[in-house]
Amino acid sequence: MVFLTACGDRPDDELPDRVAEHKNVSIIPGDASPAKTIRLQKRWEIGHEGDLLLNDIYAMTTDRHGNVYISTGDQIHLFDPEGNYRETIGQYGSGPGDLVTVFDMQIVDNTLYALDFSQLRIQLFSTESLEPDGIIKLDIHDLPHAENAIPPFPLKFRIGNDRSILIGFQYSDPAALALHFYRFDRDGNLISDQLLSLLLIEVLPVPGTDHFVPSPVGGRGLFQFGPDSRIFTASTKEFFIKAYGTDGRYQSALYHPLEKRELRSRDAMETTSDDRQRKALAASTLPEYWPLLEDMVVDDEKRIWVSVDTGDADIHEWRVVDMDGSLLARFDLPLNRKIKKIRNNYLYALDTDDGTGLETLLKFELIFEPGH
Repeated sequence: MVFLTACGDRPDDELPDRVAEHKNVSIIPGDASPAKTIRLQKRWEIGHEGDLLLNDIYAMTTDRHGNVYISTGDQIHLFDPEGNYRETIGQYGSGPGDLVTVFDMQIVDNTLYALDFSQLRIQLFSTESLEPDGIIKLDIHDLPHAENAIPPFPLKFRIGNDRSILIGFQYSDPAALALHFYRFDRDGNLISDQLLSLLLIEVLPVPGTDHFVPSPVGGRGLFQFGPDSRIFTASTKEFFIKAYGTDGRYQSALYHPLEKRELRSRDAMETTSDDRQRKALAASTLPEYWPLLEDMVVDDEKRIWVSVDTGDADIHEWRVVDMDGSLLARFDLPLNRKIKKIRNNYLYALDTDDGTGLETLLKFELIFEPGH
């Protein structure tokens, strides 16, 4: 049986089959009005001229005090709640406390866990002394992957209450770039079969070759861990978010039907100057519409922040929803501003300078105001 709840009037028989076949689906009508609008009050920025210049920010996280930890790959830079630089943690290398490529971080109690995908390990640091506090080496020998293929590498992770580790591994099969989730114990041993799989990027075959290229107009897979370690996934093709438990089992979904922009072949060809992509596009059946979603973030209150394509070349519209079917707020951000984290009513966003490529991290206080 399919259970549907809607915030407004929308006949169930209008739902696409791919939505209606799921249980526990909440629906936000496309014409719903948000309860709030959001104003961002800037508090500080890190990385602008005169400060520590940052580029290639791989990951960031915050602790309960509001301290900010920024990974630039082989180092983690610590800033206080006011944005003042405190210390750099780690250095390039393979010894205890050394780092190469930290793609994700999490703080549990007084320990910073840093996932170093290049070394297939999680480096631990004390958030009090900032000294190394152990290493978890990930044993991936039993992970399934095709012969002669690039081995999977860990991209995202979450530490559970029992200190087991839920890890999303990127599989670089040229025909299907995907993220597969597995569970490891606290010592780094694989203890589960595949729990969940998510297609990351749609690819197109290059005519006359056995190669594939990412489709510049195809769908992408979005995912986020919630504060309770649930996994939220969506395809950029539509506003349809699914929630899974830490065991990989489906729990519920949210559907918000919004109008999509029609995709014309001329516009599709103008998205890329790469010869192989252009050949692949010319030989392929194009999607009828542009992707609808751009990005997704889950905050510490389980609210889901979703960036929606509106056709505007300068801004993205963000919608804040919950899985119960409420449109909580709506606001705009510049196109070059990417939300990295939302915690304790603060939003942390990354601005990228189009000319230099340098990145600036900004902290904003969230001010919710009555909707219009």
